[in-house]
Amino acid sequence: MTLLTDNGVRFAYHYTPLHYLPFITAEKALLSKLELRRLAFGEFHFRSTSKRADEERGFGEYVHLTLSENPPILAAKLSGGFPHVEIAVPASAMEQAGFHLCRFNIAKSRYLRRDGSKGHPEGPNNGRYYPNKQIPMAQTDAECRALFEANHGKNMIEVLVIGRLALPDDCVVTFFHADDHEPGLEIIRTRGVPWRTELSNRTYQPNDEYARTVRDFIQKATRDPAWKGDGLEFDQV
Repeated sequence: MTLLTDNGVRFAYHYTPLHYLPFITAEKALLSKLELRRLAFGEFHFRSTSKRADEERGFGEYVHLTLSENPPILAAKLSGGFPHVEIAVPASAMEQAGFHLCRFNIAKSRYLRRDGSKGHPEGPNNGRYYPNKQIPMAQTDAECRALFEANHGKNMIEVLVIGRLALPDDCVVTFFHADDHEPGLEIIRTRGVPWRTELSNRTYQPNDEYARTVRDFIQKATRDPAWKGDGLEFDQV
């Protein structure tokens, strides 16, 4: 399916805490929660709030990206001073891997089909309810095209890839502060990944304590490729 490139979509975006970048560059891929567990990452690795919501709502097997630049969740985390990065993934990578679509923020949606609630209505604009999913989505080519046409440029759309999304050489990693750019660029160079990096004009002010903790984390991850982290995660700040 070439839905994205047919409609002029160049990138989908994955937003992640800066300290996850060593793991992403090591795999040169974005991994679902199920795939991360297969690689022996413990429960403490995951962002607590989003992990719980994604899995409870039936979307734990997916890598999550969005067609929206600078979504509200990014602005909220940056305003709290916690270092994050944007990974722009060429649309062709999702098309090669295969993808599904959801026009709702899966982790934040308050209208769910559970406990007797009907949730969001089904239809071309929203997709339909698949087994074990509490939010409607599009899986077939026809469903994805209908959902995309109804929502692109109007509402957020999540792009969902099952399991693992290999990241091609022409990804772009954007940083939001010069103090994040320096260690991030060093990670990318150390791993030998040819991704282009940018420093955004949408800057923020890092919290000194959070920034120090992230730098320490990155140093440990860089020194020991087998290290799986120490529980640092942004949902608790």
